[in-house]
Amino acid sequence: MRPPAARDVFRDELAVDDVSWKRGRACALAQAPVQLPYYRDTNPVLAANARHVIAEVTADA
Repeated sequence: MRPPAARDVFRDELAVDDVSWKRGRACALAQAPVQLPYYRDTNPVLAANARHVIAEVTADA
């Protein structure tokens, strides 16, 4: 996930509508909780990314 300011620029450059933006966030949020327990012990980098995605998407809600 990009930092909040970068997300705004990214979204503006793509001209993404609200529904598509929410769908993308939902997709990221749907994948991260599945990745976290799966990779917790085998791939700490992916597990950390999953935690980051969950925190960013829920904080930005």
